[in-house]
Amino acid sequence: MHDLLDDDGVCYFQLAGLRKYWQYEDLIWGLFMNKYVFPGADASTPLGFYIDRFEGAGFEVRNIDTIGVHYSGTLWRWYRNWLANKDKVEAKYGKRWFR
Repeated sequence: MHDLLDDDGVCYFQLAGLRKYWQYEDLIWGLFMNKYVFPGADASTPLGFYIDRFEGAGFEVRNIDTIGVHYSGTLWRWYRNWLANKDKVEAKYGKRWFR
């Protein structure tokens, strides 16, 4: 990646993972995301693992933002949009796709 960036270049990296000391709710969230949102995705690695790897490769980690509270709003809007467009979804893809 170093060869792809200018000397003062910026790399934006987005990931999803669990807390190092996860709780039961984290497991339920992960199972939900795997089944309904990102099938087959692996979001089980703690954030610290990635930070250690980036810093070990010579990158400076400048900012970390936990977007969970924001993402819940996104999911709620997706859900409302899905329900509001039930007829369109069923007309285009059939009843099987609307659940």
